[in-house]
Amino acid sequence: MVEKYPENYFEHFIFCLKTTNKQQNEEGFTELAKLYIEIEGIDVFSELIKEIQLIGANNDWGYFEKTAQEYELDNMDLENIKKLAEIASKIYST
Repeated sequence: MVEKYPENYFEHFIFCLKTTNKQQNEEGFTELAKLYIEIEGIDVFSELIKEIQLIGANNDWGYFEKTAQEYELDNMDLENIKKLAEIASKIYST
């Protein structure tokens, strides 16, 4: 996956979910996206969104579900991984 996603923006975003102790639900995902913009800046967030779009186009969600499990984010099944990406995209477009 390093070849497809060399900057690992989405993996980093998932890791931030763990390190910030945000809830693994819509409210927590929204808070994380806003915090990520504050810390990383809108340019990096824009790159995250581009990577999310590429992940969707490649249907690589399963890889990121496994990544979340490796980070011991037990509630981050495939549905929640996609929800995390969807909410980040919504925050970006507003």
